[in-house]
Amino acid sequence: MQLQLQLQFVLFYMAWKAIGIASLLGLIGSNFVRHDDAAQSHNKRPNSIVETGPRPAIPQSKSPRDQPNTSLLLVSISKSITSDTAQQDKAIHRDAINSTPLMHAAAKGDLTKISTYMHMVSRQDNRGMTALMYAAYYGHVEAVKLLVWGEAKIHDKRGKTALMYAAQQGFGECVRALLPFEKGMVDKDNWNALMYSAMCNDMPCQDLIDAESTYLTGDSDSILKVGLLSKHNKIGKSEIQSANLPLIEVNILGITPLMEAATVGDIQGVKAHIKTYRGRKDRYGTTALMYAAIGNHVECVRLLRTSERREQDHEGFTALMRAAIYGNIECIELLAADEGGMLNNIQWSAIAYLIQNNHFEGLQYLLHLEGNLHEKEEVGYSIFSLLEHSANPQVQMLLQATEI
Repeated sequence: MQLQLQLQFVLFYMAWKAIGIASLLGLIGSNFVRHDDAAQSHNKRPNSIVETGPRPAIPQSKSPRDQPNTSLLLVSISKSITSDTAQQDKAIHRDAINSTPLMHAAAKGDLTKISTYMHMVSRQDNRGMTALMYAAYYGHVEAVKLLVWGEAKIHDKRGKTALMYAAQQGFGECVRALLPFEKGMVDKDNWNALMYSAMCNDMPCQDLIDAESTYLTGDSDSILKVGLLSKHNKIGKSEIQSANLPLIEVNILGITPLMEAATVGDIQGVKAHIKTYRGRKDRYGTTALMYAAIGNHVECVRLLRTSERREQDHEGFTALMRAAIYGNIECIELLAADEGGMLNNIQWSAIAYLIQNNHFEGLQYLLHLEGNLHEKEEVGYSIFSLLEHSANPQVQMLLQATEI
């Protein structure tokens, strides 16, 4: 009898311990699920290994990084505290780019491991990068020579090649190894390796200059001789001439004289350059009209509106959206009829940026054009119904006077 009681006690104790461990594991598992769900609930841009140089010293839009939904706009109106998406970005594991062991070996210049993993040649990670691009970016010339036969002439998602990465980083030996395979290629912005080299280094290697001193522009068949301007402007016009290099005809970032005039509100400058440069975009897709809208240069917007309306940059932003971001009401009034209702790459319209940045005085020009654009979102709110949640008396007065 005593033995039976002892056996029952042991079985009860073991069952109690098992329940405790299972509960603990369940708690840990639920935490992992919550963290994973939180990470997946945000619309992330892929991390980039490299920067291709500084943006121009011209006002840029405050491009949103969060997922476009009406709950975000409601948060903006009520001025609630939102989570720090930058911290959430850090929580995402780096292996999310799906790089291969061959890519890791190439990044380190490990020739033994590269030979081991050569069966993985031609694979690309989430950004479109190959092992050859990693080797070129980190300057491992022997690794480049091993991989170039199997991975030359491949573009990543931005259109960049291994030669462009090597040129950007200033690795002359890698550039020379890649030139026979990839010279003359351009990325999605029509930039070649020489452009990246000139942007990021004081002086490109002579072999690259000889191979790519002509540049095919976006104007169909026209070819411009491209000059070399370093990011530090250490190479002046006289140095270019004395070195027998082609003089620059277009700014290295694609900024035209028309854009420069529009940026500072130079009306005479806009009139002087509009015929030659209208419709041009810089390397980010920005037009002179967009720059004028950012600076609230109303007369420049009037001059440029006819020739550049409804253009969008690489993120889908219009001149109207940029004016909305900065609350430039007169420009919004001018552009609303032409560009109202257009959406950018994350499906936001100009009115969304007015609301996000609390520029409610511009709503009267867009509410009748864009008030119902977001009616099919998950939570079922249109912009109009969302505004009804605002406690701002100016918004309420406008809603009462507006029929949609």
